[in-house]
Amino acid sequence: MPHANARAAFIAVAAAFASSFLAAPASALIVVGGAGMDAPAHGFVGSWNGSTAVAVGDQWILTAAHVGGRVRGTFEMGGERYRGVERFVHESADLALVRIKGELSGWHAITGDVSRGDDILLAGAGRVAGETVRDGFAWSSEKALTWGANEVNSIRDGRIVFDYDGDRRGAHDFEAGFAMNDSGGGVFTLTDDGELLLAGIARGVSELGVTRRGSTSYAVLLADHLDWIASVIGEQADWRAGWLEEQALLASLSEVAVETPAPGAAAVLALAGVWSIRRRRSR
Repeated sequence: MPHANARAAFIAVAAAFASSFLAAPASALIVVGGAGMDAPAHGFVGSWNGSTAVAVGDQWILTAAHVGGRVRGTFEMGGERYRGVERFVHESADLALVRIKGELSGWHAITGDVSRGDDILLAGAGRVAGETVRDGFAWSSEKALTWGANEVNSIRDGRIVFDYDGDRRGAHDFEAGFAMNDSGGGVFTLTDDGELLLAGIARGVSELGVTRRGSTSYAVLLADHLDWIASVIGEQADWRAGWLEEQALLASLSEVAVETPAPGAAAVLALAGVWSIRRRRSR
């Protein structure tokens, strides 16, 4: 369990990067107190086929395969609508990539570096918390995009697993768990400079209709599928690498300041090599 000051620092960093919002606070996911944290300005999550998807490229979104959706379905993010043009489904994992028409306003780099005990941020466009039940909330029929927080309980069988601790001592300020239609949503780690890295895709929960103390949420561990993702959208990673090389060359030939990648774009690719990041062993 992380020390209290480390957890407080995690929430403080998250809050510092939420000075402008994609939406007003809502009560989806299922968050202690019934209200989620303010949406980070550099968070790129939206709705796909009634559930959730995460932007992972200029023209790519990643979601859970069981969410379904037509090839020419609509992805909505930040008040904008984008039409799908291609859909690729993993042969065994609960993952699907969709290429959309047009260019997204931003996207998340993918990391394989997540372990038991790590603090995580969650985002989903699913059901809103309804009436209060013992140690939690029932799900209502309303949906909204919401952000919350939790801690990784374990990494096992290709999944990121975490429990909803309610408001008991040691829980996060925005302790959250997934609900219906959060499938395809994101599990993120947060770097010291506030970059949100996508580590998992929401896929299921331990019980339906309610999220209460002890309820478990599951996400697909992306560390196991970096090669597949790269095989589908690898041309984009290659383009980014070329762009970075060009910027480095310009910097070496001139004192003119070079362009800095926008949040959620190439910054993480510069040195880490997003497709080759390896997950460290669970503690």
